[in-house]
Amino acid sequence: QEEEEEEEKHADGPSLDERIQSFMSLLQEKGVTSFSNWDSELPKLVFDERFALLKPEVRRVVFDNYVKTVKTVSRKEQIDKRKSAQEGFRALLQEAENNGHVTVDTTVDSFSKRYAKDDRYKAALPKDRETLLKERVSLLRRQQEKADSKLEEAFVTMLQEHGVNEHSRWSKMKDLLEKDPRCQAIRSRRRREDLFYRTVDAIREQKQSSEHSRASREALVRRQREEAAEDMQRRKKRLRTSECVAAFEALLAERCKNLEMPWSEVRPLIRGDPRFGSGDLDERAREQIFADFVTARTQERSSGFIQLLEASTDKLLPHHSWADARPLLDHNDPRFALPEKERVKLFGTWLSEYTQRAKEDFRSLLRCTVSITHESLEHDSTPEQCLKGIKDDLRVTRLSGLAADRDAILRDYVSDLKRQHVRKMQKKSTEQAKSKAAGHDDEED
Repeated sequence: QEEEEEEEKHADGPSLDERIQSFMSLLQEKGVTSFSNWDSELPKLVFDERFALLKPEVRRVVFDNYVKTVKTVSRKEQIDKRKSAQEGFRALLQEAENNGHVTVDTTVDSFSKRYAKDDRYKAALPKDRETLLKERVSLLRRQQEKADSKLEEAFVTMLQEHGVNEHSRWSKMKDLLEKDPRCQAIRSRRRREDLFYRTVDAIREQKQSSEHSRASREALVRRQREEAAEDMQRRKKRLRTSECVAAFEALLAERCKNLEMPWSEVRPLIRGDPRFGSGDLDERAREQIFADFVTARTQERSSGFIQLLEASTDKLLPHHSWADARPLLDHNDPRFALPEKERVKLFGTWLSEYTQRAKEDFRSLLRCTVSITHESLEHDSTPEQCLKGIKDDLRVTRLSGLAADRDAILRDYVSDLKRQHVRKMQKKSTEQAKSKAAGHDDEED
C-alpha cells in the first residue's frame, strides 16, 4: 500500500530519471566522496526534500552506484595526473639536456639540487623522477658509446689512408696525423696514441699470419725484439714523465699556497727544488700543469667554503652582512682558508640564494597555517599580531632582520586569499541566481 501511495504521489511529478538526477545532485552538493558510506552520510541527506523523491531501496542503490562512479573518476584523474606529471618531467629533462645540465655523469642528487624548485620536478613522484632520469642518462651513455665507436672507426680508416704499418711510430707521425679532423675528433691525446698502437699491433698480427718462410719469421723475430725494446723505452719514458708530473704537482701542493700568484712569480720560488727540473718536463709543460693545479684548487676551495656556509645556517641569517657573518664562522676550519676578497664574493652569492630559500620556506609556512585567512590584517591588525601563533617557528625568526620583506610576503599572501574568497563568493552568488531563475521558470510553466 505504501508503494502504491508513493507511486501516486509522483504520478504527476518528475519522471524516475529526473528524480534520480535530483538525488544525485543532492549527493554531489553534500560532498559525497569515494570513501563515503551510507550510514555516515545519511544524517546530511534526510532533511533535503530531494531525499524523499526515491524509494528507500532505490536511494541506496543510487547512492552505491554514485560512490562507485566517483571512485572510478577519481582513480582515472590520479592516473591522468601522474601521466601528465611524467610528461612534464620528461620535458624538463629535455630542456635540461639542451642546456647541458643532463650528461652521462648526472646523478639524482645533482639534478635535484639544480631543478628541485621547478614545478615540473615537484609534480612528479620521486620514484618516477629517479626512473626517468636514469633512463635518460642510460640513453645518453649508449649514444656516446656509439658516437665514440664511429670516431674510432674513422680514426683507424685515417691511419690506413696515411700508410701506417707495423713499423710506424706515433712520435714520428703524430704531427702529420693531428692535422686531420678525424684525429682531432678524438679529444684525448693518450687515447689517440693507444688507438694508433692498437692499429699497429693489429697490422703486425695480420702481417705475422702472412709470414710463411723461415727467413721471414727470423726477420720478424728480430723486428719484434727491436720493437719490444723500443716499446719498452717508450713505456719507461711515459712512466718517467708520469712520475715527474706527480712530483711537480706535489711540489706545487707544498709550496704554492697563494693561488693568486702568477706563474712568473711562483717559478723563482720553486726553481731550486730538485722536483722542478726532474724528468723530461719542459717550461711549457710546467706552466700548463701549474695552470691546471690553480684551477682545480680554486674550485675545490670555493666549494669547501660554500659547504662551510651551508653547515653554519644555524648561526647565519639572511640579513647578515659579511662583517656580521665572519665572526660566526670557524676560522680554524680548513675551508675558511681563502683570500678575504674571494670569501666576500662567495658569501654574497651564497647569501642571495640563502635569502630566497628562507623566503620560500616562509611562504610554505603561511600556506600551512590555517589561522591566517583572508580576514587577517583587517581591523587594524598588524603583521606581528597575525604571526603571533607561529612567531617562534624558525621560518619566521630567520627573517626577523628582514621584517619589511617578511611583512610584504604576508600581505601578498593575504591579498591572494582575499581574491580567492571574492571569486568564490561571486561564483556562489551566480549559482544562486541561476537556481532562483530556474525555479521561477518552473513556477510559470
